[in-house]
Amino acid sequence: MNVVPLREITINHVNKVKAALLKAERAPRTMQAVFRTFSMVWNAARDAGIVEGRCPTALKSFKLPKVDNEKQRYLSPDEAENLLGCVRAKSGQSADMALVSLESGLRFGEIAALTWGAVDLEGRTILCLNTKGKRDRVVPMTERLHGLFSGMERGGDGELVFPTRLGTRHEQVPSAFVRGVAESKLNQDVDDPKMKVSFHTLRHSYASRLVKQGVSLYHVQKLLGHSTPVMTARYSKLANEDLTNAVKAMERGEKADAAEKKNKGKVVSIKRAGGE
Repeated sequence: MNVVPLREITINHVNKVKAALLKAERAPRTMQAVFRTFSMVWNAARDAGIVEGRCPTALKSFKLPKVDNEKQRYLSPDEAENLLGCVRAKSGQSADMALVSLESGLRFGEIAALTWGAVDLEGRTILCLNTKGKRDRVVPMTERLHGLFSGMERGGDGELVFPTRLGTRHEQVPSAFVRGVAESKLNQDVDDPKMKVSFHTLRHSYASRLVKQGVSLYHVQKLLGHSTPVMTARYSKLANEDLTNAVKAMERGEKADAAEKKNKGKVVSIKRAGGE
């Protein structure tokens, strides 16, 4: 194996490594980790004056396979209630955080950063600031969500709605939620990562509820805070399924009307008892 000094590595060398990884059938996520590490090393060497110029992996001509890790799992109403019950048995706060996502579509990070100043009980809205999409948005509360916040002891405007025991922000999904998922057995015998239930599944379930009730994908995009329609497009299949069911319902109704109309035109003879 030839050893090439870091300063002499070019896009050709990088592409050869990529080709070798593809031949070895390495997963896209593994490939991304390899080249992310290389990029970090290159940037550190550049800062130290060892190399010059942009990292070869930063060139537009260098492309990596996309990681298809979109969650496809949605919870039915019964599954959602089962999960909330299992989580609540572990931690009331974790269950409340899960309920917020299920009833508003907020990401975990948005819920962890939520302050009381962003919760408008009178206006029945939640203000999401500094979101992943870099765009603030207002999400209307459902009746269930309004009831949850109304029943909580309200803190100052700058105080977190769901602080840790130390009064700080949650940096990761509480272990109580993870244990609740395990107890619910929703992931039992599920091997595909995209079908496993996680906290993010609650956000997807909220979106699926909207689509199934006929809400347009444009409005779903705004409620979820997607910067472009591309992310929201994953729910188009659900919308198409409902449209198909709507057409089938129309056809059933028309056939029933036609059958009823046809029967009205028939003369039915009624024989009296005794042969009269």
